[in-house]
Amino acid sequence: MKYDHTSFVNYNMNQLVLPLDLVILIPQNHLSTIVHEAVEKLDDALLFQPYKGGGRPSYHQ
Repeated sequence: MKYDHTSFVNYNMNQLVLPLDLVILIPQNHLSTIVHEAVEKLDDALLFQPYKGGGRPSYHQ
């Protein structure tokens, strides 16, 4: 099937779809909030312990 016109989605670099603070949209007793609070209480050393270090950074600085 051939179309007679080309259709594009409007592209706007300044469009803001989500609120700046997603906490507004998530209820206090939602599972994601509980998981977030639990992860924030973890000692960072537990997360970094398996990595031996060295090498390049994991992202461009």
